Amino acid sequence: MFLLGDVVVRGSAVDAVLIAPWLLLPVWFVWTFLFAPSVHADEDGVVVRNPLRTTRAPWSAVRDIVLRWQIAFVLADGRDLQAWAAAAKRPSGRAHTPQPAERELEILRELREAAADGAAPADGGEVRTSWNAREIGLLAAILIWAAVSVAVTR
Repeated sequence: MFLLGDVVVRGSAVDAVLIAPWLLLPVWFVWTFLFAPSVHADEDGVVVRNPLRTTRAPWSAVRDIVLRWQIAFVLADGRDLQAWAAAAKRPSGRAHTPQPAERELEILRELREAAADGAAPADGGEVRTSWNAREIGLLAAILIWAAVSVAVTR
């Protein structure tokens, strides 16, 4: 925001509009790859939102949950579903100190075990994967805006 304000003060609002997509592009990357990924779990299943894809898996389709570099869900069809949002496993020193990722893993396993005792899911255990339209749409808008700003200045 400071940079755009500086452009408005030293140049004009038109200059700020032409420069804005180039400042928004790194913000989009930081948001999409560091802040947008998430894991939501409940008694029905888990929703893993990675940078460009969202996967919904009922607990009946999750064979195991393991901790590698991050939490990974081993699906019944043999695929691994890496959760970018889950905490990474840090190298431990001499004494084993509990790590946040280990507690998250315990919580997810407890939810999975509790769901195994309950009824079958309504969707029949189907894993669904979709594109993250919001992030892809924002990227497309920023790229089009950048292309227009280049075309206007030529």
